[in-house]
Amino acid sequence: METLYKVLTYALYGVAAVFAWDALSCVVDYLSNPVRYEAMSAPWYTGILISGVFALVLSALIWLVRKMVKKRLES
Repeated sequence: METLYKVLTYALYGVAAVFAWDALSCVVDYLSNPVRYEAMSAPWYTGILISGVFALVLSALIWLVRKMVKKRLES
């Protein structure tokens, strides 16, 4: 169970890192080429918002499973 808890912790950090990298790459892409985003009907940061919601839901699920594993470890 301790191994599972560590894996879930690393997965939580991984979700945060992937989201941060995706958001940063989107911002850099927008700053280097804003003309590409002018033709879009949605704002340039829509992808960041969608990724953020996905990362939040996934992080919440991982956190809940970690909490259940920790509770089982303590008992």
